[in-house]
Amino acid sequence: MESYRLYSEIEQSTDVIGASPHRLIQLLFNKFLVHIALAKTCINDGNIKRKHVAIAKAMDIIVYLKDCIDARDASTQEIAGLLSTVYSFIQTSIFKASIENNIQYLVEVEVAIEPIKSGWDKIG
Repeated sequence: MESYRLYSEIEQSTDVIGASPHRLIQLLFNKFLVHIALAKTCINDGNIKRKHVAIAKAMDIIVYLKDCIDARDASTQEIAGLLSTVYSFIQTSIFKASIENNIQYLVEVEVAIEPIKSGWDKIG
């Protein structure tokens, strides 16, 4: 199991090193969904410590994605505002899931992020 984990980490590092900015965002969306799935599993299993780690990592990714929104260009202000609203909803839902140990909030997060992730996937 340890060798698989190490191989996986090396593979991920290689993906990041040679990735375009577009690909890096795709990797963030993928990793975000992995952490959400892990948080759901941890809630179901009662593993509070691992849940907190998964929630924190997912939250870090959403905060980063939200910080990357560029609303300075007038032609993209509308989409920037919509993305900001969705990311705020996701942050709130993740927080509620963590406090209430309720996976339904995380299901809503997955539904909310999927169209954005899908859009990024279609671009490249």
